[in-house]
Amino acid sequence: MGGVIRIWTLSHDRENIHAEVGYGSFDRSKVAASYQGQILEDLTIALAGGLSRSLGYSAVSSRIGGAENDGFQSHELSLSSKYEFDDQNRLEFNTVHTELKNDEDLSQTNFDDPNAESRRSLEIYSLAFKNYSLRSEWSVSSSYSHSDSHNRNPLDPINNFESNETYIGNISFSEVNYSYFGKTFMVSSGLQYESEDLTSQFNNLDLGKKLRDELSVYSEYYRSLWHHINMKLRLRADEFRNTWRGSYYFSLSFSLSQNVQASLVSSSGHKKPSLYELFSNFGNPQLDTEFVSSQEINLSYTNKHLKSSIHFFQAEISNLIQYQSGAYRNISQSRQSGMELRNYISTENSFSMNSLVRYLESIDKETNRLLLRRPRLFAQVSFNYQFFKNLRSRLSYHYVGERNDIDFVSFETKKLPSYGLVNLNLSQRLNRQLSLNIIVNNLLNENYESVDGYSNPQINYFLGLKWDKSY
Repeated sequence: MGGVIRIWTLSHDRENIHAEVGYGSFDRSKVAASYQGQILEDLTIALAGGLSRSLGYSAVSSRIGGAENDGFQSHELSLSSKYEFDDQNRLEFNTVHTELKNDEDLSQTNFDDPNAESRRSLEIYSLAFKNYSLRSEWSVSSSYSHSDSHNRNPLDPINNFESNETYIGNISFSEVNYSYFGKTFMVSSGLQYESEDLTSQFNNLDLGKKLRDELSVYSEYYRSLWHHINMKLRLRADEFRNTWRGSYYFSLSFSLSQNVQASLVSSSGHKKPSLYELFSNFGNPQLDTEFVSSQEINLSYTNKHLKSSIHFFQAEISNLIQYQSGAYRNISQSRQSGMELRNYISTENSFSMNSLVRYLESIDKETNRLLLRRPRLFAQVSFNYQFFKNLRSRLSYHYVGERNDIDFVSFETKKLPSYGLVNLNLSQRLNRQLSLNIIVNNLLNENYESVDGYSNPQINYFLGLKWDKSY
């Protein structure tokens, strides 16, 4: 359980004020407020803040027993601003600060006790200048983030500390032109620089400071071809450990009719290990870059009341980075293939339904076993209905099939059983500005573990009041 980082997007309302309070299971309470307004003719800001606290529930499996609840408290502040010099030039600034305290199975103790909690803080700052014209745009942006993590165990004299700093700079340019035959093409390109620092300490032993500097270049070409066919090609190169790695994305999309669309996609990519995966207490300095090559076939149908799509995919992965048996490691060869079916149905009488069904074969080719924590079958469906003018309801079902995991005692591979969750959400508008929300999660009180050895909450509720005012 923990806080949520909220990034605000500036809307077109001249001024908006929002406030909410709530209380629920596990003695959870929440207070939040936000303001958005155009304080000058060319300057718009959005300011938000919130506090949340809970005594929590025990995340330790009931098979072990004896553990107390994991309480938490968090606070968050964010600021977004946009200054428009003229119709073509804009400056944007965003910052977020969050802090989360967990009391690590000692929820009845004082949150101010430094020997009975973990503390995590995060600060993000970003600045961007953007230029728009009729057929082209370019931007220069930079962002900086800093996070600290402290973990203390009062039963063992261990003091763990990690500090992470990341800086990203980006320059991008795109241009759209039109040919004499009405075909459209777009070219965009960019340059990105990323620097990351990690300082860590374990059991009062200073593990030193790790630094990573990386450079990336990318370019994208989009063109409208004949007979309702569109093509997109994206090329990218990333530098890691003084070696350049290339990747691509290529797609052809087809309009088979007014309602039917299809696309073919081929792509490659790579994932560099983070400093946390390399050098944290669970890290592995020998991790290599993860590579993937994938192919996709997509087909969709849309009309007034139905949106339906089916997606077939296959990916070959080399050096998959996975946490297993207390540390991150590479899996030399793996394959993920399957299909995904999505549907959205709406009617004239305030009813709608969303559904998602995914079948996935995720194989470790070293052992010919399923990869950890990846179920073959995953499904979710939600029903939305507006009973009266001001009462809305949402009933959802979430299914997770059997999947492999590591036994938290023997470290042997085991199979976790499937589970299904039913959730209910009711929203009653009391007047033009005030609404009452009722959320009931795990309505059927399912007892399940998403990760072996860690329990999840049984039936729980949250009541909230929200107030909105726009000018």
